[in-house]
Amino acid sequence: MHRVILLVAVIFSLSAKVGAEPARSVTFCSINKPDARLYKISHVVLARAFKNLGIDFQIKEMAPNRIPVMLNAGLIDGDTHRIFEFNRENVFPNMIRVEEPIQQVDQNVFTRLDTIKVNGWESLLPFKIIYLSGIKLVENGLNRINMPGDNRIGVYDIDDAFHLLNIGRGDLVIVSPSTGRATLKKLDLTHSGIKMIQPPVVTIKLYPYMHRRHRDLAAALAMELKKMKASGQYARLVNPITD
Repeated sequence: MHRVILLVAVIFSLSAKVGAEPARSVTFCSINKPDARLYKISHVVLARAFKNLGIDFQIKEMAPNRIPVMLNAGLIDGDTHRIFEFNRENVFPNMIRVEEPIQQVDQNVFTRLDTIKVNGWESLLPFKIIYLSGIKLVENGLNRINMPGDNRIGVYDIDDAFHLLNIGRGDLVIVSPSTGRATLKKLDLTHSGIKMIQPPVVTIKLYPYMHRRHRDLAAALAMELKKMKASGQYARLVNPITD
C-alpha cells in the first residue's frame, strides 16, 4: 500500500514539474488568411516578440469559430488577435487575454450599392449583411441594433462572403479593408463594381489570447509588446506592411 502511495506521489510530482516548465515553442492561429494585412501584422509582431523572449513561434490559419474551441481545449497555444471583450461571458474559461493590443483595425462595408451611407451600426439596419461567423466584433454590433435574423448571412470563409455578395445574395460584407481588398483581388473581383465605403462602421483594438497554462508567458508577452512599441521596433515591423 505504501508503495502505491509513493508511486502516485512521484507521478504527481513529475507531472507538476512538466506542467510548470516554461514553453519553448508556441503555436497560434489566425482567423485571417495569410495574404491579409491583419494576418501579416500579427505574424511579424508575434514572431519578433517571442523571439525576443527566446521562444519559437508558429502561426496557422483556422476558421473563426474553431479557434477558441481548440484553444480552450489546449490543442493550440494562442489566438493572434481578437477584440477586448471576446470572452466576456467566459464561455471559454481557459482562454486569457494578453493585456496589450497587438494592432488596431477598421471594419468597413463592401458593397455595390450607392445608397448605403455608413454612420454606425444603425445605418445598416435596412440591408442584408454577410459576415464571418465567429467574429464577435460584428456579431455584437448586429445584436446591439437587433438586426433581424433574415438580414444576417453568416459564413465560415471570407471567399464565400464575397461570392455571395457578387451573385446578389446579400447587400454588403463587413470586413477589414485589407482583408476585403485582398479577397477582391484573389477572386478577380476588383472590377466587379464592389467597392469599400468610408467611413468605417467601427474602429477597434485587437488583443492576442492564450491558454491559461501560459498565464506567465502572456504577461511577459504584454510587457514585450509594450517595449517594442516604446523602442520603435513595433513601428519598424508594421509600417512597411501593405495589403
